[in-house]
Amino acid sequence: MKILSFIKAKDMLGESINFSINNQSNFQTVVGGFFCIIFFFLYIIFFYYFGSDFFFKQNPNTNSQYENLKKNDTTPKIDLYSSENFIFGIRFEYYNSTTINIEDFSFPSLTLKKNIFHEKNRSFTDEELELDMVNCNRFPHILKKIPNSMYNLSDWRCPDFSKNNGTIQLGGYWDDQTVNYLKLDLRFCSKNSANLCKDKTSYVEKLKNDKIYISMIFPEIIFNNDDYLQPFTFRFKNYWNPLSSNFQYTDEVNYGYTKLSQDTGLIFENIEDKRESSISGIESKLVFYDQTNFFSSTNTDLKIYSLSVYFDKYYFHYVRKYMKLQEILGNLNGFMDLIIFLFAVLYKLYNKYRLDAYLFNRLVLIKEDKNQYSKLNKNRLESNSVFKNSYNVEKIPNLIENKSLRNEKSNIHLKNNFSKELENFKNKKKNLMPLNKNVSFPNVNTLNFEKKKRDKTITLRSQIIWIIKI
Repeated sequence: MKILSFIKAKDMLGESINFSINNQSNFQTVVGGFFCIIFFFLYIIFFYYFGSDFFFKQNPNTNSQYENLKKNDTTPKIDLYSSENFIFGIRFEYYNSTTINIEDFSFPSLTLKKNIFHEKNRSFTDEELELDMVNCNRFPHILKKIPNSMYNLSDWRCPDFSKNNGTIQLGGYWDDQTVNYLKLDLRFCSKNSANLCKDKTSYVEKLKNDKIYISMIFPEIIFNNDDYLQPFTFRFKNYWNPLSSNFQYTDEVNYGYTKLSQDTGLIFENIEDKRESSISGIESKLVFYDQTNFFSSTNTDLKIYSLSVYFDKYYFHYVRKYMKLQEILGNLNGFMDLIIFLFAVLYKLYNKYRLDAYLFNRLVLIKEDKNQYSKLNKNRLESNSVFKNSYNVEKIPNLIENKSLRNEKSNIHLKNNFSKELENFKNKKKNLMPLNKNVSFPNVNTLNFEKKKRDKTITLRSQIIWIIKI
């Protein structure tokens, strides 16, 4: 069948031979060709299986570490003027999250402090820049970075850096000459006017009747390892502390970078860096009030809450590497080599058995092709037909005029040769043992029938020649 011949032609696992069989250097079988076709489809299936992470950019090899920014880093500071940077939002609220106006109990004072170290006299000087606190809904870019947020930004107060174009930066290390940081104080008395103060008595009575909290929101980065297009997403982190007439909270917030280095090359290494800024840590401290002078009018520096925002020189560094093409091919070839090896061990025995049987039938038993006998019989029948037609009785006149006609002795000689040929074939048949069922011999009855037909033809020819002589 053609389908079996097609499958057989796909066999590449056959026993190797030093001569060719049907123009093939290896001995092919239908079984071997069938399994080779299966292996071809397995290559396609497992290429997709091992390469799905490569095609869809999934399951990268990721590791993270906490690193220290070097001093020669080109961006050791955070530009606070950039509209993409949201530092924090702050408000007063009750236990049920109802907002309280922050100016009802305090005077907010936000400053950018610049600490400068002088090497000559080994001293420090501070420079301050007054900043305003505005409603956070003035920064619509925040909602783009943090969509579907549960927080209404109109209830929060945020720092306004727009007045100082490009001059506000958060950064520097304490071992450097310059350090910039933010300082927020919620005072009972105004920083600019000591006589302008809030009523401390009403503040204490309010805290006795209700629980009031100082609440803040900070941007927090969430690293999505399986998201190729958006590895960083933002969310608000809510941090709160209860207010008290016995102490004040002093929080220190570290604001820094989160860095991602990912290798997106298909074959060769291609490193892409991405960096985002967010909160990296919070540390709280308690400062207890001196109750003896808490209500004193001279105590104008008394604070309800203090917040300091520093630049963090330590940052999280994520390294993400995706699978490359050569890794797919390595995994595929290793896996398929194991399958083919296990199959080849068993198939080699089968193929060798089939090869030995084939060679034994062809070389030892001298297997004859049935088509050769069919062709021989056909030639003989044609030759008999020629004799019969050539020496028909109706063509006697033409035969008489033919001077090249053979004599009767030659005809008798031809008859004797045919008899000898038949006798030799019978002797060969007796000497050969038909061990294989595929070995076939001409039918003796057919040969006897042909012999009788030829004898009749020769007899007829002899009669014609005898008539001519008379």
